[in-house]
Amino acid sequence: MAELILAIIIIGLGYLGFKKITKPKYRIAMTDPITGYVKYLFRIDGINNSFDYTANPDEAMLFLDTVTPARYMKELDKKTSPRIEVKKGFSWKRLERIG
Repeated sequence: MAELILAIIIIGLGYLGFKKITKPKYRIAMTDPITGYVKYLFRIDGINNSFDYTANPDEAMLFLDTVTPARYMKELDKKTSPRIEVKKGFSWKRLERIG
């Protein structure tokens, strides 16, 4: 019984350590107003002032802060309902509030 409790404590500490060490990642997700599919910001071309999108969430452009994606969101078409998603740990969640 003591071994089971020790194992649970070690797993819990490992999980908390992982959450503490990993830094959150951010991406911009949008909804295509015609098809309703979710697209992700893939690439930014500053010279031609254009954005490229992908349907594959693994190819989305990742950011390490909230300031940069918030700045890019201002340039996106509002019809696409752009939003910032954050990954803390293992899953992506919609960022409700910046700051």
